[in-house]
Order: sequence, then structure tokens, then C-alpha cells
Amino acid sequence: MEMSQCSEGILMELERLRKELYGMVQKGTETLTSPEIYKASITLDKLIVKFLQQKYYAN
Repeated sequence: MEMSQCSEGILMELERLRKELYGMVQKGTETLTSPEIYKASITLDKLIVKFLQQKYYAN
């Protein structure tokens, strides 16, 4: 898989996460709860690790 394809997948996952977080806010949840923050944080951490693995270990 080419780097551009890997990056595209990660960008799509980030966009999905962004929409999920904004969706929570738009539904009237002005402040995210601790479980929601934890879930978003873990998801973001996984995406960052995935990106770094693809960037540095794809060779």
C-alpha cells in the first residue's frame, strides 16, 4: 500500500472522529463527559500511532 493511500485512510478516520465529536456538541452536549473524552482521546492516540507506524515502518 502506498503512503498516500495510508495517509488517506488516516485522514478519513480523523474526519469521522471530528464529525463524531462535533455531532455530540451539536446535539446539545456542550461539555463532553469523561467517558466521551476518554474514548475520543484513545481513538486519536490510535490514529497517531497508526500514522507514525505507516510513515516510519512502511519501507
